[in-house]
Amino acid sequence: MTTAHSLLGASSASRWMTCPGSFRVSQAVTEPAGSSRWAAQGTVAHAVAEELLANGGPIDQALGQTRYHDGHAILVDEEMLEAVEIYINAVAPIVTEADYRSTEVAVDLDHYWAPFAPPVPLFGTSDLCAYSRRLRRLTIVDYKHGAGVYVSHVDNYQMLYYAAGALANLRRQYPDEDPLDVEMVIVQPRVPGAEPVRRHVLPVLDILLWVHQTLKPAVEATQADDAPLVMGDHCRWCPGRIICPAMQAARTRNTQRAFGAVANDTLADATDQEIADYLDDCERLDIWIDATREEALRRLQDGQFIPGWGLTPTRPTRAWSDESDVYVALLKEGVKPDQIYEAKMRSPAQMEKHVSARAWRQVQPLIEVKSSGMKVARSLSPAQPFDRVHDQTKETADG
Repeated sequence: MTTAHSLLGASSASRWMTCPGSFRVSQAVTEPAGSSRWAAQGTVAHAVAEELLANGGPIDQALGQTRYHDGHAILVDEEMLEAVEIYINAVAPIVTEADYRSTEVAVDLDHYWAPFAPPVPLFGTSDLCAYSRRLRRLTIVDYKHGAGVYVSHVDNYQMLYYAAGALANLRRQYPDEDPLDVEMVIVQPRVPGAEPVRRHVLPVLDILLWVHQTLKPAVEATQADDAPLVMGDHCRWCPGRIICPAMQAARTRNTQRAFGAVANDTLADATDQEIADYLDDCERLDIWIDATREEALRRLQDGQFIPGWGLTPTRPTRAWSDESDVYVALLKEGVKPDQIYEAKMRSPAQMEKHVSARAWRQVQPLIEVKSSGMKVARSLSPAQPFDRVHDQTKETADG
């Protein structure tokens, strides 16, 4: 898998296209933090999926392997493989239909600035690109392993970026082809309650209009000396969030409120709109706090000294070093197998793969979908109630 990143890349497009000022702020960070464990887990899942698409073989051939990425040890377990299998099954008919297809496809958009060049190279890596001559359709597939933030398949800047780049690739490599539309597919199996495979189809003309009317102006906006800083959910993935002036201003406002330096110093007296404003700043402050802890962890792991702070182990848990050795040793001591292993009913997601369609229909009415509780979360629009819980995942280079 490629590791090169564009300063105006696909996976960060939702950030820099919304907040042009983040382009310069991000470059001011001289020591970017390493990826989180969740990002590393996603990278490993992508690698397993790519191997299966390229080489075939049983889905569980990597089960039990420990793979290392960016300092993290990631176990390829059943949960990961179940998610990867959904991706493999989703792309199988696309691959079968395709006349041309490739995984881990490098795409670039510099062509759209010809005969000139964009301010910085624009490129990224798509998980899968496929073209069907019969359908005259170019399909772009992106696998999202994260179970946190729900990724929409509509108006998705990352997917539109990939689509534009893949169109440019197709026209360079196969100039006689004349695609009619582009299908953008998001495969995200681990978000509770969400459809795991989501598709959106746009005419080629719409993709080209997006490039010229939305993408190119956004790229130019990042180059302005006074490019605005626009805060939002994208701040959580911004490399410059720890030094961002807008983030620091939000921190100052919250500090003033906490110590009663501004009006309405008691929450009980605040209006509903003021509570909404406070929640906006609390969300941004949470991002800043998380970024501060990540930076502190990086420095301490690098051997730097932070007065009054240090590293301490997380809560330890006990685990068998080799389960087969444990099993043999216990049998020799007269322990019965049912004292060593316990039977556990498969989850609905697991059961569906192991029973007949008829049996599955019989037990479907016995499935219940329920949340463990309620929490405050941002609504989809100011006038629309919220109907999906959104957490956050760290921005990575390719999804």
